[in-house]
Amino acid sequence: MPELPETEVVARELKQSCHGACIEKIEILHPEILDRRSDTILDWYNKAVIHEVKRYGKHILLTTVNGQGTRYLGIRLGMTGQLLKQNISASRVAHTHAVIHFVDSSFELHFRDSRRFGRVLLLSTPLPTRQGMDPFTIPKAAFIKTMAQGRGRIKSALMNQKTIAGIGNIYANEILFEAGIYPHQRVNRLDSKRLTELFRVMKKVLRRGIQKGGTTIRDFRSLHGMPGRFQEFLKVYGRAEKPCLQAGCSGIIRLLRPTPQAQPSFYCPICQRKK
Repeated sequence: MPELPETEVVARELKQSCHGACIEKIEILHPEILDRRSDTILDWYNKAVIHEVKRYGKHILLTTVNGQGTRYLGIRLGMTGQLLKQNISASRVAHTHAVIHFVDSSFELHFRDSRRFGRVLLLSTPLPTRQGMDPFTIPKAAFIKTMAQGRGRIKSALMNQKTIAGIGNIYANEILFEAGIYPHQRVNRLDSKRLTELFRVMKKVLRRGIQKGGTTIRDFRSLHGMPGRFQEFLKVYGRAEKPCLQAGCSGIIRLLRPTPQAQPSFYCPICQRKK
């Protein structure tokens, strides 16, 4: 599933390609991909200009402006969603659920999603504030305080979108490995020194993911259809029963899944000793 780095990659490319572009119309081919918070005022976006492109957690938010005011167009890639820049002469491939057309443009945007977990949002206000703080903007003191007040497992806390928005299973595993923290460690057993290190590593790993164009396990593609490369640099995720890559470590990566429905945790029993 695309997480913060993958969403950031697409948002940056959108900003380069579409900032200042004038929308001709938005075509919704399958209404079920509209988020329940959306309204149905599609015509409002006709001739609206994309004024700003930002990422909020795992959402991309386009601020659009016309003579009537400002509205927002949100996109959440979900598990298998792709937002692709396509030539206007390109055929629509399977699972294309929405198309954004532009005035006097040689390209359009196609939103594809084979499993339809992604969503398009048509909003009169920015995204609701119920999602958590962004890992890149949350102050260190606020991060440490929020984590220290937790009672659950640290991996679950990192992935709680109402606390910190944007981190999913892949990056949570990688962050905890580099921080040397057992994924099921209770949050309230981590002192401020460990949480400070976790804060630093969190940003480091996410930035590295962005620099490598995101992680493509199967479906993720950039706006230009390119797969990410961060999967080539993963240290624990998907590496169960393989040797730890940490220099001098003789550990073997283990898989931890407390229930069949739980997201799998990958960890090194030596580098991430349970405490």
